[in-house]
Amino acid sequence: VIGVVQPAPYFPDRMDALLNMSISEHHTSAMMVQGRTHRMTDMIARLAPGASVAQARQEVADIRTRVQADHPDAYDAASNYRVTLTPFQEVLGQRARLTLWLLMGAAAFVLIIACANVANLTLMRGVKREQELVIRSALGAGSGTLRRLLLAENLVLALAGSALGLLVAVGGVGMLTALAARYSPRANEIRLDGAVLAFTLLLALVVAVMLAYAPRFVKESALGAWLTGAGKSSANRRRQRLQRALVVAQVAVSVVLLTGAGLLTRTMLQLAEVETGFKEQEVLTMEVPLDQGGRSAADLVAMYRRIQTEIAALPGVAEVGLGSTVPLRNAGGFQLEVKAEGRTLGPGEPMPRADYRTASPEYFRAAGLPLRAGRSFEDTDQQGAPLVVILNQALADRLFPGVDPIGRRVAWTGDVLRFVPISGEWRTVVGVVANTKDDGLDGGTRLVMFQPFTQEMFPGGGIVIRANRDAASVAPGATRLVRDIAPKAPIENVLTVDQIKAEGM
Repeated sequence: VIGVVQPAPYFPDRMDALLNMSISEHHTSAMMVQGRTHRMTDMIARLAPGASVAQARQEVADIRTRVQADHPDAYDAASNYRVTLTPFQEVLGQRARLTLWLLMGAAAFVLIIACANVANLTLMRGVKREQELVIRSALGAGSGTLRRLLLAENLVLALAGSALGLLVAVGGVGMLTALAARYSPRANEIRLDGAVLAFTLLLALVVAVMLAYAPRFVKESALGAWLTGAGKSSANRRRQRLQRALVVAQVAVSVVLLTGAGLLTRTMLQLAEVETGFKEQEVLTMEVPLDQGGRSAADLVAMYRRIQTEIAALPGVAEVGLGSTVPLRNAGGFQLEVKAEGRTLGPGEPMPRADYRTASPEYFRAAGLPLRAGRSFEDTDQQGAPLVVILNQALADRLFPGVDPIGRRVAWTGDVLRFVPISGEWRTVVGVVANTKDDGLDGGTRLVMFQPFTQEMFPGGGIVIRANRDAASVAPGATRLVRDIAPKAPIENVLTVDQIKAEGM
């Protein structure tokens, strides 16, 4: 450890340690430096002094145009590769912006309703004070004096309400921070500061002034008529019109809020009913990435097999599967280009990109992922045996539209294969499984290709456990067994599929 950086928003994903790129053999290799199709590195740039974002964007656009013209083979127009320049602050908050604006809108509507309520109550209170204010005027109190009196009274009420609101905000800011953290790494910046206090004070002053000037005072020339009761009817009519207008505004805003709340509730109900693609009841998942530490691939497979066998022996466990990922948690997974034997792409059609995943024969049964066609993996699908794969329905339809994919061949392709230990050999499709909602309950469907974990590298270390009873009750025993077998391995995200789904909602 040579340094500790200050707390800051993470980008693009959460990070806990930074390693020196210049000592990475992969990043300093000639292929990495010169390979134009190697697209896996994030760039962050600082504007030069005096330069604007617009100028930088134009420079980047010019470079992109020139490079694509000079190297058309590396920048196929059909692949839709683009170069964009986005201000850092915009990137960090763009996913949270709409949600927070919607919350602000809802808060503004509630504020309007509250102000209408207070205004109505103040007007009703003023009815009982009409005689008092008229008498004060008759005794010589001028309009300014009476306005200051009402302003002082309403200011006390408004400040007291604002102070109570701030106390509620102090207790509620934690909930807002937790919500915003799902959308932006800047959530830790949400706090009650001087700007919030200034806004609250300004709002209290505005409300107090409005309430102080809402009543209309009797003119000096009409005091006699008021005292005898002759002038009250016209004032009552004016007050009633104002009160009706306030009620109309209050009902209108309430309808908007109730409509929004109803739509939100309906959305939640529909999300709860979304078909995830899995039989999600009583399924426990955990991620156990084993450190290779000089171990061979065969040693790692043997260790995972031992973990699988011992967890399967636990009381209440029905099935245990191994996979590179666990259900509903593969958003942003490792993707590669894939091709189908005998199928050529149409003009302008980009090469399909699919998620690379590995799985044991028991994975699909443990996860409750149904087979749509063909067979699952078998114990005979080992190293040295013919290479086989299972596609999800979306990828099968993309590669083999209107054709039975079972028995046909596919292969990984693309320049990235030069940098990863994955072969571009042809593989036979032996099965098709259902699509799953790995991009979230409201997300689209990913293209996925599974390989037997004994035939390909096994990153991630996902363990899927189907229980006969409460899946969460299996977690302590399963965690203890993994800790005994691999004491140095991190055990992450020990969650039931129902909990993963609830997190997404």
